[in-house]
Amino acid sequence: MPNNVVSTLIKLVVASVIVGFIMSYLDLTPRQAFEGMGDAAVEVFEMGSSVFEWGFSYLLLGAAVVIPIWLIAMGWKMLRRK
Repeated sequence: MPNNVVSTLIKLVVASVIVGFIMSYLDLTPRQAFEGMGDAAVEVFEMGSSVFEWGFSYLLLGAAVVIPIWLIAMGWKMLRRK
């Protein structure tokens, strides 16, 4: 994976943890944050939540197979270079 992708993913994870911590400290839920923006934002959040719940189980299931295969392929590629 290119370095810029990895660094971007790390930045996103760190930013998400910081924002999550602040929201938890303020006892603020994503629903409450979106309710202040209007009904349309709440509907988008609810749709996104249902899609996330639906897709997350498939993501984990697929990752259980794809990630080990990818790691083996990368290891094999590294061994062939030496």
